[in-house]
Amino acid sequence: MAGEVAATARAVRGMHDGGGAADGTVDTVRAAVGGTAVAVRAGEVLAVCGDGSEAALTAAATASRVGDRVFDGLPEPHAAALRRRVVGTASTDHRLVPSLTALANAALPLELDGWDGAAARDAASAALRRVGLEHRADAFPDDLLADEQRGVALARSVVGDRLLVLADDPRDLLHVTLLRRLAEDGVAVLARTTALVRPTWADRLVVVPAVQL
Repeated sequence: MAGEVAATARAVRGMHDGGGAADGTVDTVRAAVGGTAVAVRAGEVLAVCGDGSEAALTAAATASRVGDRVFDGLPEPHAAALRRRVVGTASTDHRLVPSLTALANAALPLELDGWDGAAARDAASAALRRVGLEHRADAFPDDLLADEQRGVALARSVVGDRLLVLADDPRDLLHVTLLRRLAEDGVAVLARTTALVRPTWADRLVVVPAVQL
């Protein structure tokens, strides 16, 4: 799939930056995973399965570079803060703040990160649209159905300017719809699956064997 590489988990010993693939595409992230190369491009959903799939997600989550963001050489607190802004994990954690509306719940991570209130709300509105809940923006958690609460939680988990989103075995329609819409918006998505054939929601499937220690 065409597009800039947003994240690459390269199965080699040690950590490297830069480099390129045979087709001239620049690898923006390389991390020790095992014996299989996993490259995620902007605008695609890549599924990984196998005993090393969890390690692949961990490597991507802690990579020294994602897209044009480089974390090497930064103090760990700064690197972690920057990484948190561009790497998200799609989560259905229901623990919404009861006193906040769906929009305010979705905007909360950005406001805590210092975003301007209006910008945070705009980003939260976009996140709610990705899960089809823009019409419930003013509703409070107690007024939302269980599926709607899960949708707000998903929107909150990936709100903002993400380059890479990670997911663990998405199975329900809401989760899958979010991942596809993220990819349509140019986000790279890396999702773990237990399927041994390519899931319908994924553009590609890569089998990652167990990491040999």
